[in-house]
Amino acid sequence: YNEFRKEEYPHIKFSNGFFGETNPIPLKHSHTHWIADKAIQMIEQYTNMSLYSNDKINIKNNTKSSTNNITKNSSNNQDDNKRNNKDYHNNGINNDNKERPWMMSIDFSEPHLPCRPSEPFAGMYDSSSIPIWPSFEENFNNKPYIQQQQLYSWGIENFAWNDWAPIVARYYGIISQMDDAIGRIMDKLDSLGIANNTIVLYSADHGDMCGSHRMIDKHYVLYDDIVKVPLIARWPGVIGSGAVCNNFVCHSLDIPPTILDIAGIIGKEFFQGTSLMPLLKKEKVGEWRKFAVSTYNGQQFGLYTQRMIRTEEWKYIWNTVDIDELYNLKNDPYELNNLIHDSRYSELLIKLRHMLYDELIKDMDDLIVGNQWLKTQLIGGKKI
Repeated sequence: YNEFRKEEYPHIKFSNGFFGETNPIPLKHSHTHWIADKAIQMIEQYTNMSLYSNDKINIKNNTKSSTNNITKNSSNNQDDNKRNNKDYHNNGINNDNKERPWMMSIDFSEPHLPCRPSEPFAGMYDSSSIPIWPSFEENFNNKPYIQQQQLYSWGIENFAWNDWAPIVARYYGIISQMDDAIGRIMDKLDSLGIANNTIVLYSADHGDMCGSHRMIDKHYVLYDDIVKVPLIARWPGVIGSGAVCNNFVCHSLDIPPTILDIAGIIGKEFFQGTSLMPLLKKEKVGEWRKFAVSTYNGQQFGLYTQRMIRTEEWKYIWNTVDIDELYNLKNDPYELNNLIHDSRYSELLIKLRHMLYDELIKDMDDLIVGNQWLKTQLIGGKKI
């Protein structure tokens, strides 16, 4: 954002409320306009229940919100909400944007459980027709203790699929409502005649288990449900409809240098990520990364350190205080069978641990840099 402000790009920031609501935040991050959305307060105000009860999240409640943090204003009239829906973020796009370059970033809190879509999205999916997740038969054999503990921490240890199916139906519903809201933004670009001169990037910070492996939320695991997220780009005249990039891995660190590269702003060399512009333009690129690395350090139920390295076929998860994980993603795409103690893969395990160690050193991860106590787990294989 600083680089864009130097080039006098106005930057409009729509926040979901998690990043603050006062002036120091936009000033610190160089936003020229800041519109904060009090998402959590809105949900509590316009439903007859709060997010939490007895320290548990009320994911089973069927309450439908008369509004939600996609819409602009509150209303008890669903038709009013539909009309407001298209205006909330479109207020930041107007005729002024036709004459000068600009940038807008929008942070949706959806889809985030508990999901409370408004109609027609709330009733869009029949829970009885939703197939069971392939990983729902998880038995947690040979898995880190924390995973099964999460069921008890959330109070969902006895949930069967008929408990989860209505939750998943609302999850689908809020995704469809969010898709509709994004579509209205696209329509606004069309109506102003600037769609063909506007680049749109869409991604997410993480996924949600939503019943996968019988779990909820995003914490204490590094399954693909959480770490593998979409990255969609629309660049009229450059990216063809339906085009797919087959390079193995791109990540969120690539987005800032990509945006700067597209805008012709110098400074992308200071970023850890790599510009995706050559891939978007289908230009020939040299050696591309062959693996992804993810990190995690714990959340509301306590500290828990994890580091992961994932290739196209294999995933190794280093859990510093628990059993490690090794999955063959080709044969076991739902990550049910932990192969960490299978002697057939001992050489592969050594290789993945060394690859992970080298990447953590390169990225100056404080967990490893200057810490000889943990080095032996990866380099020496000193793990149970």
